[in-house]
Formats: sequence, structure tokens, C-alpha cells
Amino acid sequence: MAQVPPVQDFFLPIGTPDEERLALALQQQQELEALVAKGELSTSKSLMHLGEDLFRLAFPSDAALGDFIVTLVSAVRTDAARNKRVRISSTSVLASRDPGGSACRAK
Repeated sequence: MAQVPPVQDFFLPIGTPDEERLALALQQQQELEALVAKGELSTSKSLMHLGEDLFRLAFPSDAALGDFIVTLVSAVRTDAARNKRVRISSTSVLASRDPGGSACRAK
């Protein structure tokens, strides 16, 4: 019978976002949604900018990215199944897309 590996939770902490970068990412998302609604395609350049802004929301500094890489490598080296979870210290990221706050659950 096959051995079931242990489960390891892997947390990605997301700090308080840069409000300017968050606003820009939300604007880009709305523009992308408008293009899709019209049946048009987005340019690779606009998608690249959106990806960069989302990346920097998650990893605002090189140190934050380095911490993530070290933690991820440690998690991958273990012989375990991994649950990936995102922890957001500020609900402004969620609240900006969910005005009622129903998706925001504080711990």
C-alpha cells in the first residue's frame, strides 16, 4: 500500500499594499475586463505591466522575494504534500474588489 505523505501548510504573507500600485493594478484589471467584454484582445505589453504590478504587490522588495524563495525551496525539499495559503495583512486588496467586504475574513 502506498504511503501517504504528511501535509505541510505553506503560507505566503502579503503585507499592506502600496495604494498607488494597487489602484493602478485595479485600473488595468478593469481595462482588461472591458476589452474581454467587447471581444477584443489585450496587448502583451499591457498584460506584462499588469503582471509586474501584481508581482510587486505580492513582493514589494527584493528582500520579500528572497524570503519567499527561501521558504518555497525549504517546502519543496520536504517529503510532504503542500497546501499553499495566502495571508493578507490588510483587507484593502480584497475590499477594493468586494465593497461589501463579504470576501474578507479577519483572523
